[in-house]
Amino acid sequence: MNALLLGLLLAGQLPAMVLAAPSPLARQSLRAHYLEHRLFPPVAFGRQKADETGPYDVTSVQITLALTPDGRPNSAVFVVDLQTTRDLAGTLTLLAVEYAPTEVRDADGNLDFEHVPEQYELLIRLREPLRSGRSLTLTIDAELDLACDDPTSCQFETPPFHLAQFGWYPASFDNPLDDRFQIRLSVPQPAGLVASLSGGLPIARGERVTVETRDRAILAAFALGPYAVTRHQQDRRTIEAYVLPTASDEVVRLASQTALDALDLYDGLCTPYPEAVLSLTTINNRASAGLGPEANIFLPEALLIDANEEVASVRDEVIAHEIGHQYFFNLIGVTGLADAWLSESFAEFFATRFSERRHENDAHFRGNYWSYVLLVAPNVDAPLASEAASMSPRYFEIVYEKGSSLLEQLRRRLGDANFDGLMRRYCAAYVGRIATTAEFLAVVRGFDPAAAEYATQITSKAGFVTLEVSARRRPGVADSLELDVRQRPGPDGLLTLDLPLRLHLMDGRTRTQLLRLQAQATVQNLGVDVLWVEIDPELTTFRRVRPQPSGDVNLDGYVDGLDFLDVRFAQGRVGPTPDWDDRLDTNADQVIDDRDLEAVSQARLGD
Repeated sequence: MNALLLGLLLAGQLPAMVLAAPSPLARQSLRAHYLEHRLFPPVAFGRQKADETGPYDVTSVQITLALTPDGRPNSAVFVVDLQTTRDLAGTLTLLAVEYAPTEVRDADGNLDFEHVPEQYELLIRLREPLRSGRSLTLTIDAELDLACDDPTSCQFETPPFHLAQFGWYPASFDNPLDDRFQIRLSVPQPAGLVASLSGGLPIARGERVTVETRDRAILAAFALGPYAVTRHQQDRRTIEAYVLPTASDEVVRLASQTALDALDLYDGLCTPYPEAVLSLTTINNRASAGLGPEANIFLPEALLIDANEEVASVRDEVIAHEIGHQYFFNLIGVTGLADAWLSESFAEFFATRFSERRHENDAHFRGNYWSYVLLVAPNVDAPLASEAASMSPRYFEIVYEKGSSLLEQLRRRLGDANFDGLMRRYCAAYVGRIATTAEFLAVVRGFDPAAAEYATQITSKAGFVTLEVSARRRPGVADSLELDVRQRPGPDGLLTLDLPLRLHLMDGRTRTQLLRLQAQATVQNLGVDVLWVEIDPELTTFRRVRPQPSGDVNLDGYVDGLDFLDVRFAQGRVGPTPDWDDRLDTNADQVIDDRDLEAVSQARLGD
């Protein structure tokens, strides 16, 4: 498989990557995908909160599709059931993306309609008000205007084709919390093609394939193709794989096992996933992204063909992240762009936990951490919990990588038992509901107020800090190592944090000492005979460490041959990678090379 295709497929984790070294091409592809689709993200999931609903609730949508002779959807009839939550008069606004209404009617002839395509709106004007608690059924005849040049929404060039994009069916435009509803989808089944549908088990197959979601769902998705269906079981759960003739039986087995293993892990971290069957469905390679609607994951074809190690890593990450969305997207929802990280960061964090179990290392997390710190410039950064983060050209690094790294840092601070208990409490409180950043932070506060203070800063402030650290010793005094740490603020000012100092002692032991830091802190005497000091950048906060002078990379108070050896050993390392060490990049160009060796060679203590 060539690097370009692999990069495009890696974007399919609708989240992050790594395992070994992350692929910049893959990251760029994924960023482009989200920038193209940020106008209409799926922004509401979960059961509505009574005090936040709009004037009506969309309770169900029935979709009957018509296909052209070659199997392309070209028109639809939507039957939309509304329930008023208070007296309703005037105009309703429904989302109208990728379809053009030709007729809208109700049983009583109580409405007029207007399509405003430039605003993506369908305006329903009521002639008579509706009282609170009344039902209204709208029947909408529409021509589909699907953006099939956009491969993430549909793909009709060759079988299989899929349709999985928020917006091609009516939803509330008045209040995003009204956008979760029961979906019943009926699709003609062309001869020789097999349908794979999300959101529930098919309830009828024949000339038409009909599916109905068991729960209120946000995304109707389906795929048609010349599929063979294979089933893999573990305990009481089944993976159904809809695969093309090109697929490798062994790769499909491995992919199915990855899915079963991820579900097993995530059930313990969150709450048992309620569906007994989860589908893996092959889609066209041009889609370049994995998609995670309810109980179905769409995977580009190439991920199920090649058995080599590089593709296997990509496949594992894609599946692990998309299964994370079965929990943080389908089971627990968010209200809008400012809380998008509660979906993407959490799904990606679960993927890092899966990588950790599968590979017995934390390279996935560390790759995410350094990708955010090294690639996000202050002028494109934004607070994690903000709409601005979803509009940043570095959306992926902020919302996926910074967010998942924050969760890992909380885990390290609280310890596995406490953090996993926190996650289970959060899941138990919000499964089937909408969660907000404030509510998640309240759960953290119940375990550790100081950790909640830290998490609040990271979610509400843009950027990270740069620490300028100098070390010095008093001549002739063995335990006299002193540190001076200055915080150079990020775009939103200083952070208040507990800075972990990892002390490497003369006898070979290590010890961690916390230093409370806001602007500046000086440790006059570390109190023990210290060989060198490490400021762990992955434990407490997002930062870059700049030794002063730059040559004292091991913070032992001297610029000497040990510093030269440290930099020499890391020659050729290019950030971001999981094993990046910011201190060794003395000239801050994200490449450790001869110029860094030269800087160490020329440095003098006190320069």
